[in-house]
Amino acid sequence: MRRALLKAIGLNSLLLIMVGCSLTPEETVLPPSNKVTADPDSRENSLINLALTTVQAESSDLSEVQLQQLRKDYVDLVPLVDELSQKSNTELAWRGVLSQEIRNRLADIEMLLAEEAQADGIPLAEGQSYYDVAIQSYKQLLVESERSPTPLDPIAKENLLYQLARAYSLQGEDQQSLVYSNRLLAQFPFSEFASELQFRQGEFFYNLGDYPRAIIAYRKVVDGAFDPYAVDGKRKVDTEDPFYAMSAYMLGWSHFKREEYRQSIDAFDLMLDASLLPDDYTQNHRPVESLGLSQQKLVQDSLDMMALMFASEGGAIAINAHYYGEDSKPYTYLVYDALAQQFLDDSRYRDSANTFLAFANRYPRHSQAIEFFIKHIDAYIIGEFPAEVLPAKQRFVEAYGISGANWQGFTAQQTVQAFPYLEQYIKELAQFEHALAQQAAQMLLELPLDDFSVENTEKRQQLDITKTKAYENTERWYREYISTFGPGEQTADMQFYLAESLFEAEQFEKAIVEYELFAYTYTESPQAPDAAYSSLLAHQMLIPDTADNGRLTPLQNSQIQFLSYFAEDRRSEDVAVTLVQGLFDAELYFDAVTWSQWLLTRTTVNETVQTARLVLSQSQFELRDYAGAQTVYELLLANMQDSDPLRQ
Repeated sequence: MRRALLKAIGLNSLLLIMVGCSLTPEETVLPPSNKVTADPDSRENSLINLALTTVQAESSDLSEVQLQQLRKDYVDLVPLVDELSQKSNTELAWRGVLSQEIRNRLADIEMLLAEEAQADGIPLAEGQSYYDVAIQSYKQLLVESERSPTPLDPIAKENLLYQLARAYSLQGEDQQSLVYSNRLLAQFPFSEFASELQFRQGEFFYNLGDYPRAIIAYRKVVDGAFDPYAVDGKRKVDTEDPFYAMSAYMLGWSHFKREEYRQSIDAFDLMLDASLLPDDYTQNHRPVESLGLSQQKLVQDSLDMMALMFASEGGAIAINAHYYGEDSKPYTYLVYDALAQQFLDDSRYRDSANTFLAFANRYPRHSQAIEFFIKHIDAYIIGEFPAEVLPAKQRFVEAYGISGANWQGFTAQQTVQAFPYLEQYIKELAQFEHALAQQAAQMLLELPLDDFSVENTEKRQQLDITKTKAYENTERWYREYISTFGPGEQTADMQFYLAESLFEAEQFEKAIVEYELFAYTYTESPQAPDAAYSSLLAHQMLIPDTADNGRLTPLQNSQIQFLSYFAEDRRSEDVAVTLVQGLFDAELYFDAVTWSQWLLTRTTVNETVQTARLVLSQSQFELRDYAGAQTVYELLLANMQDSDPLRQ
């Protein structure tokens, strides 16, 4: 404000010539036509024909001593200008308003001196006020301007009224300040001071508890009643006007005092608009921490007040209704967060969780949506609602997993953000459902088979439904994990557990596929041989395979694959024996010869050797390899007991 006043003072060449002073003499430049001789006798002649050319003084930071000297110079100047203004043959007479301008500058100096004195706390005499002289100077100027035949320049008059309103306000006489404020606004409705004066009026009425009139005053600032560019009585959010945000803030408080919560929330929303909306076309809001400390406090207070009112109006339902039909503003998540935190502070954990979830569901692809979803889960954990935690994690996976509606719209950053939670939650869901299914299966086994009572029958039916549903969910979540993360150490375990669960659920065909996918993808895993062998067991649980036109059955293919990959496994001989017998029974003699010979190279167990030689010799015989068959027969007979039925 001091800089503005000094610019308004704007020393002109007349002052510089008449009193020989300037703010910074070395920076003052006088036009050649305005040079004044040092001869006192010629001073008046020079003034009479002076061309009034404004000289700009660059300095705008005056000490109190300089201001005192400047005031003295102006005081000395006034009678001389008044005298010269009476002479008809001078330009000063033609510019009769010059005397008013000088007095106006003098009043501005008095205002500056009063501000300095008030800031320094200079003691005053009893009954005296800092701004008495400035106020009297401005009021006298107004009176004289109304009497003068030459009207006061509108800008000068606007400044007079503003300074009077301001001086009375600084002096604590708010009622008088209001008088001159209204007078200025009536005469200059589009004044550059209108925003500030309307705000000050709002402050005056607010402090009196006259909230309806405070609302009117603040609303004029927000709506731009003084803005010629306002459309339909509304102006755009003004981030440049320092009184816009403050007026919106106080408008919110005024409505709150009247328990008009919806209007109050709207006003605080405007305050956030003015404070946080970006200056460019980016989607991000201004960081709160980038604001000044006082502005940060206002923003936080606005958020807290909105949270308080939303909480009283219905919480998540109310905040969703408020923003219904609107795209998310860059800072909207801060409002939801404030409400959710308010509920947390009040130990209303469910309401807090619902609020976080409301935002995530409303704006699922917002940069903060994933974080808010996690916070809603954390609220259940903090509130010790374990029954709500797992369903909440399931909702997260359904919303943000690869099968969810939002996955395709994710940015790379959101994908990275979601992955750790998906990894944890999907695994927990799968393991929970798997354990639940196993528990139900065990309870079924423990039910008495000979109890046909209604109670026992209903319990068996319920457990069977639970087991079936749990195994279905187990398969779903194991598959979701595998699809999400692809091959890897953790995925290998999920693949094996999937196969195990399918086997337990008697989904043998599916189990075979998953066992073999695991066994022959992760061959180095210690569980790989077990998975491969389990696939053979699953085959055996199906309807026995029969040969089809000389083709190997699926079981036989699996047996061959097992022997090819895990020949050193302790179960390989048993698998080979079963294989060669099946091949011979299926009349697949070439394959029977191959695998019986394979078996003979790897076993020394008499019974196994005998079985392999028998299959080999018989297969060679069927293939008309009589010489080969004879050799094997001889080996068989040589190692048989005379009582062995096979000798016959």
